[in-house]
Amino acid sequence: MEEPRAGWDDPEAVGADPWHAPPARRGLREWLQGHPGFIAFGVVALVTCVVLSGVVIAVTRPTVSRAAVPPNQAGYLWCCNVHDVSATWHVPTLVHPARDGSAEAVWIGAQTYAGGFFLQVGSNEYVTAGSVLYQAFWSDGPLGGSPKDLGSLAPGDVVHASLSHVRRGWVVTFADATQGWTHTRHVAYGVSTAHALAEWIEEDPVAVDSHGSSLFHMAATHGTVVSDLLVNGAPPSLAATMPESFHDATGRRFSPTALVHDAFSFRPW
Repeated sequence: MEEPRAGWDDPEAVGADPWHAPPARRGLREWLQGHPGFIAFGVVALVTCVVLSGVVIAVTRPTVSRAAVPPNQAGYLWCCNVHDVSATWHVPTLVHPARDGSAEAVWIGAQTYAGGFFLQVGSNEYVTAGSVLYQAFWSDGPLGGSPKDLGSLAPGDVVHASLSHVRRGWVVTFADATQGWTHTRHVAYGVSTAHALAEWIEEDPVAVDSHGSSLFHMAATHGTVVSDLLVNGAPPSLAATMPESFHDATGRRFSPTALVHDAFSFRPW
């Protein structure tokens, strides 16, 4: 997560209908000042993890990257004190022919503003050697960028992901309703995560190799609708959410549509 990029006030970022737009056009700094749990202003962007042709797509922090990594995620943030977060979506279908070395991810997450705590679960797609791979995954801060596979997916599968704070950490759950399986992990991490943000994100993953870090080519999909958004047992209110947009390595802008009836999609797909 980062300071809002140019064009944040463009209604295309959140939908053209002002009735459904956020109630005030504020920057991230202003938004967080309205939530007293945060006293500093510097979010660490964290990204999806997979291994692709010897290049690691990893959770990265700017302090350890050898090269600057541009903003790389779009979606919604919710402030604050998340105890559980969930959503449902169809696994995005890549547009063929898919470019080799392209990737895309959709996930939900929770993290503290300074980046000391981070947890995510979701789906990703990537193309290597002409093959398209779809997988469910989860990751957290202590993994240091190593992905944890939760199972193989198929394009169009209806999936549901959730993160729930419990006494000794968090419960990570990913269910594929189409294939009829559910995988759950208990993570002894983040026992105390006061003021953590909730996130619903589409991401252009980051490639990390011996030369540093850079964005992959964002894989084109047939679109994704993220629905049934819940945080702390209720749909997120517009007043507590903020949209986030980014430009990929080719300059294409990605933004969430308006949050309507606890659902939104991503542009330009």
